[in-house]
Amino acid sequence: MRGRLSISRVSRLGLAAYRMYLKLPLPVKLLIITLLLGRILWRSGDIVLVSTVFGLLAFPASYASAFKTLKFKGYEALEGYIKSSKFLDVGAGAGDTSLYAWAHGASYVKAVEPDPLMSRLLKLNMRMNGVKADVVAKCAGSKFIKVDWNKGALSLEKCEGISWEELLREGFDVVKVDCEGCEYTLEKEHLRRAPTWLIEVHGDLREFLKNILEGYNVEVIACSRDSSTLKQLTLIMARKAVKHDPPQASQSLSGRA
Repeated sequence: MRGRLSISRVSRLGLAAYRMYLKLPLPVKLLIITLLLGRILWRSGDIVLVSTVFGLLAFPASYASAFKTLKFKGYEALEGYIKSSKFLDVGAGAGDTSLYAWAHGASYVKAVEPDPLMSRLLKLNMRMNGVKADVVAKCAGSKFIKVDWNKGALSLEKCEGISWEELLREGFDVVKVDCEGCEYTLEKEHLRRAPTWLIEVHGDLREFLKNILEGYNVEVIACSRDSSTLKQLTLIMARKAVKHDPPQASQSLSGRA
């Protein structure tokens, strides 16, 4: 069965703004966190514990992804698919997406995060909120992008990897992938193991879609460019096609990035 590509509700990802946020002085970041996410209950250096609408979240003040997930509803396209689901969060960070999924009714969460600091905070956040979760401190592949949370600098680091086959072995209903390029290691056989995927694609979307378009309906949720690399960034939802879905639509991606 052929899939279809749709471009709807396309908005700009505020990734350039996130890069700017990293450079702000700590007092300004703390003020923004309080205004947008919730009351800061505790702080040690730049690590804060915040009472958000979805629960308690400990994270470095420079961790701007929390705004995308918890305030600006970057993953709201998944809301209709999360309830009672088994949720796999690849590139989990401090656990904001895992917490979001749990708050929206996920029955189980598996969270994958290779960064040593973030994986420790991830485990803490899952325990504090009573999330039924397993945390895997590895990366999908053999490398990951590490952030120096004091300087806002990015570096490519080697790490202990875990294969997609092993990650998907349990069977998941929804998979979110935000792992700075590891999405290109996904193959059709991997995608068949879950009906719904939310993937942040780095680079040429057309090239990536060669691996996944057949048999899946793909919706472009948002797009922008990485302010550091100038690579196109596209957030897509890929959902397994069913018989009553409309036929594949032909739409252009030009001018959307």
